[in-house]
Amino acid sequence: MQRYDVIVIGSGIGGLTCGSFLAREGLKVLVLEKHSEIGGYAHSFKRGPFQFDSAIHSVPMAPDGMIMHLLRLLNVADKVSPIKLSSLIKVNSGRNSFTIPVDSVDIVAFLKKQFPYSSDEIDALLNDMRLIFETVSRPVFSFEKYYIPENVEFLKRYNGLSYADYLASFIKDPTLRGIFHSMWPFGGTIPSQAPTIFYAMMFAVHFFEGSFSLVGGFSTLAEALGAALTQHGGELLTMSDVEKVDGDEAGRRHVHLTDGAVFEAGCIVSNISPYEFHEKILDQPLRRKLLSRRLSNLKPSVSGIAVYLGLSQSIADILPDTITFCFNGTEEEIGNRIKTKITPLNDHLVLLRPPDEKDGTHHTLMLLSLAHASISSSWKNDKKTAADVLVEEAAKLIPGLKEKIVSRTDATPESFKRYTNNTDGAFYGFEDVVDMYKEAKIPFQIHLPDIYFAGHWGKPGGGIWNVMYNGYSASKIIMSRNFEAIS
Repeated sequence: MQRYDVIVIGSGIGGLTCGSFLAREGLKVLVLEKHSEIGGYAHSFKRGPFQFDSAIHSVPMAPDGMIMHLLRLLNVADKVSPIKLSSLIKVNSGRNSFTIPVDSVDIVAFLKKQFPYSSDEIDALLNDMRLIFETVSRPVFSFEKYYIPENVEFLKRYNGLSYADYLASFIKDPTLRGIFHSMWPFGGTIPSQAPTIFYAMMFAVHFFEGSFSLVGGFSTLAEALGAALTQHGGELLTMSDVEKVDGDEAGRRHVHLTDGAVFEAGCIVSNISPYEFHEKILDQPLRRKLLSRRLSNLKPSVSGIAVYLGLSQSIADILPDTITFCFNGTEEEIGNRIKTKITPLNDHLVLLRPPDEKDGTHHTLMLLSLAHASISSSWKNDKKTAADVLVEEAAKLIPGLKEKIVSRTDATPESFKRYTNNTDGAFYGFEDVVDMYKEAKIPFQIHLPDIYFAGHWGKPGGGIWNVMYNGYSASKIIMSRNFEAIS
């Protein structure tokens, strides 16, 4: 039986980050991935000549930002090529349409030009967001010397405060507040129900660290982290489905695969859904009612209905922005609908077009509508009808779109669950809601001293920036055990 210091179950970005840093420290690390591709939601797939990013389309990757800092520490920063987006987002709404620029200086200029009488309020809000951003992110740059836990006392200031109420405490003009509200699909919860810290950080990381795509798609980030893992002596096995984690009388952990293989581990990092890990994979005697009760009181986040289109020609002249949000209803109407029913799917639409690369000849477009898995009793039957609605809505914005479609692939929450093993196809781990934000994350370590969690089900939550922060933090907590690596 092969023995490892650490076995990571799941190769999402959080798991790869954690595993890579542990391997860099000299530990013998094995990452097990159920599917054929690594990266979780950061993986890409092909349909004929067309390559699609499955879910990720915008990540803060400024040269002096946290993500590039971590990649430099792992000596793989040269394996990714960020492309700065032309805008943060474009918003089409019956009430207000606008484009938020991509650079912080331009964002401030845009806001103050549109709302000159709110200049002082804008400054006050952005100063407070800067304080939140620096309190959360700056300690990461010291982790190589010493790990600094989150500043709980600072974060308590915002407990129980919705993002909508937080913005209202600074900004009087509802139209201006609407601009700050508009990024909510990146978090999946409407601002009146969303927690301040998560949403303020969501805006702040893009404001201070920019918005980027990657040449070759975001699977190149997963590949870079996979390279960091193996370059430092770690191992990565795909098509390795974990069936059970148990322990013997000597306290040794064993990881059993469905193909019969068994590995021994000094400690285990779960980078998969805690519902899957604790309720299905972890051996029954090792489970605890307290965690089961906690999981039963929480809800997986929103998922979505997606259409991946391969096009015969570019639509960049018609749809110049990489990310476009279209809203045909109020936030409250949309938020209620995506939790309760499929129709009407035309209340919002997200259009995601990769930035054109110089040598790009195969043009793609992703259409997305947020939806909870529970709104359909049979996604197999509802998939095509739901996807057709998204194509019809997109065709209203892009003349001649249907004639340009060469390839089409539809996906539902069931699809995302199947390919990523996230419960209900959740995009962001647990649902981020204001009245349970503090408890809506799994801690790095649970009731067992040798089992840890990494990924978007833990703190701070969903999104590439967050899961890399989480994976790096988890590696530092594990290293604090000071156990000796096996020879």
